[in-house]
Amino acid sequence: FAILLRRTGLEDGAILGERLRAAVEKATYAIPTPEGTRNHHVTISAGLVSRAAMSPASPEEMMALCDQALYKAKSSGRNRVEKYA
Repeated sequence: FAILLRRTGLEDGAILGERLRAAVEKATYAIPTPEGTRNHHVTISAGLVSRAAMSPASPEEMMALCDQALYKAKSSGRNRVEKYA
């Protein structure tokens, strides 16, 4: 999913992304499995981009750049927040 933040720079977006990542990591989720319900820890990876740094950019370009940052987070070990540089 995507979170769009108005008037939020890349650094503030990274702070929020890290707070969300940490909150998800901290929670324990009961997930039903064929063997019965078990508790699991869930993590997220996030990619960030700032329109201010890329202006002018179309929404499609912004999503593509954010996707690149997300895949960088995944390839760098997952459970992390990466900014598009």
